[in-house]
Amino acid sequence: MPVSKGRKKKTKSKGSQSSFSNSFEQDGIKISQKGVMTYLENKRTEKQQEEFVNRIKENRPAFYEDIKQKITDVVEDIEKFDKITLLGIMCAYHIEKRYEDDGQGEVTLEYAQSICMASENKNSAILPAFDDGNRIIRKLIEIRRLFSIYYSTEQLAGKNSELENNIRRPIILESLFIRGDGYMQHVTEVFKELFSPHDEFLIKHYGFSANDINETFLQLEDSFCGRILYRNKKPHPAGKRRFDIWRDNNPQESVEARGLSTMEAFGLDNPDVFMDNGKVKIFYIHDRTTYRHLFAIRPRYPVHQKVIEALAMPFGGNEVFFNPSFKAEPLNDSLIFTSPIISEEGQYYLFGFNLGLRNLLRIGEHLIEKADKAYYKSHYLGNRYANTRDSYLENKTGKLFKAFLPDVEFFPGVKYIFDNDGTTVNCNRSNEALGKVETELDLLGVGSEAIYLIEIKAGALNEMARRGALKSLTNTLKDVVGYAACQSFRARKHIEENDLPVFYTKKKMEILIDKNKKIYRISVSLDYLGGLVTNLYDLKELNIIDKNVDFAWTVCLYDLMIFSEILADEKDFRDYLDERLELYKRSNIRIPDEISLLGFFLHEGNIKFDRPEIKRLDSFTINKNYSDDIDSYFHWTLMGLPGIRPVRKKSIKK
Repeated sequence: MPVSKGRKKKTKSKGSQSSFSNSFEQDGIKISQKGVMTYLENKRTEKQQEEFVNRIKENRPAFYEDIKQKITDVVEDIEKFDKITLLGIMCAYHIEKRYEDDGQGEVTLEYAQSICMASENKNSAILPAFDDGNRIIRKLIEIRRLFSIYYSTEQLAGKNSELENNIRRPIILESLFIRGDGYMQHVTEVFKELFSPHDEFLIKHYGFSANDINETFLQLEDSFCGRILYRNKKPHPAGKRRFDIWRDNNPQESVEARGLSTMEAFGLDNPDVFMDNGKVKIFYIHDRTTYRHLFAIRPRYPVHQKVIEALAMPFGGNEVFFNPSFKAEPLNDSLIFTSPIISEEGQYYLFGFNLGLRNLLRIGEHLIEKADKAYYKSHYLGNRYANTRDSYLENKTGKLFKAFLPDVEFFPGVKYIFDNDGTTVNCNRSNEALGKVETELDLLGVGSEAIYLIEIKAGALNEMARRGALKSLTNTLKDVVGYAACQSFRARKHIEENDLPVFYTKKKMEILIDKNKKIYRISVSLDYLGGLVTNLYDLKELNIIDKNVDFAWTVCLYDLMIFSEILADEKDFRDYLDERLELYKRSNIRIPDEISLLGFFLHEGNIKFDRPEIKRLDSFTINKNYSDDIDSYFHWTLMGLPGIRPVRKKSIKK
């Protein structure tokens, strides 16, 4: 089963980080790591820096041509062999390395599948050796690495400004190397809640429900685990577990009454189990000659077959990945994210088990849009119906905050009268009306000591934005981040500028706000935006966030679900927000993701970053490993076991 959060796995323990210290210098750049902090120092002279930049400008075109040649070479190499066997070798590599390679095996398998599915399987009779597969794996890893270098040098080549590069580079690097938006249990929870209201539509067009999609992927992985024999010649425990459960529910007398032997009855009741001469057959993970059996899909229930057929793609179906202008580049459009199952001559195969579960929302959206574009726009994307994406996010966010902060009273969809004189804040919208305007706030929280002004945006990054297309990226960020921050800022101004600030519920009930309470502004998005929103300073400089608007805490739904389960109480939450909002103002800090920062807060007791050695530096980055305890907690809860919930260190001065 998928057990990681979905983003990069961390291979070093936090305990080792606390005492770890190291540094090295190359080409005038000194990189130091002390504990959880990484420090970067440019020691080049002005002349050395100019020479360095000029070398990059001169060599960059040739560097890109070299990458293109490497892509041509690896595509030709892949086309020599049976692609089913080749993908089996890569899946075996991923399975064996999944706890130690920081997610590299998963993205390599994904890249290979995109290439394989872009053309037909013309050489299916030629089985690659493991040496062939490992050679191709090395080539694919190298291509991704070289692209990361190429995109990281765009600013030096003068293609984009430093600020533009600061938002383009993180999204490209995440698209190249990082998979998943949240912990698996949260992803499936959101998927089922969001798409189950559309079950009637899905059953009408496809014959299965939203939960059937999720259950199919879980069942396919369970079936695969039941027929695998690892390198150490031990089977996966899933096979024995399946048999034990079946035996407990089928006593010997009931089996005999059917006129069958135990194994005959077990095989009939479990059609996804591979039986051979009355015995369960398992396959050695490193025997490439058996991969067409090992990775072949055997559905357990008829509804699984319907899901499989709806999400399958034949070889050659992903030809969009061979865009002639950028053939087989890792950031190209690929259909494998919505069609992760391979079909060939009536047989179906699945290699990237995480590929389906990590992309459940994309799959659900794709199925609805494919069946009926009008329904997709009105009943899923629109805001006129109860079960749209926007409505779901607003309701889910409200439920999380109510559970998370039980002593705070929350009011959804409140309205207030804002006096817009046109001189303070226009939320980057030229058509904002002037004068007294009735304005809405998505969620208002009123506590004994604090007021929470919460804006919720369900807009999503499209494929172009995920590839770093600046126009698409900035437009989406303006809607999802900038406009949300502006709307809550106006609500705060309404409170500050009125003697008796009042909000109105949908039932016209008045809510009088105490101006003496602390005000917190929060923006919640459905999409995981990663490093784009952990460092908001650049977004304000680019006018994505209005320059007249203060920063609001910006978080995606999946991370909010983590905060709601991990933080102990409202005091810890308010302490975090107080210190977090100050970090947005510091241009020299780089935070990889919000959960790493939460982990640091829990372990250190604060996120002030006020150590003298930090203040002296131009730039520093917090280490991702501080989310290890949080990762571990959700790993064990996913397995159905009691995890140890990390708590905030209290031995600090507050």
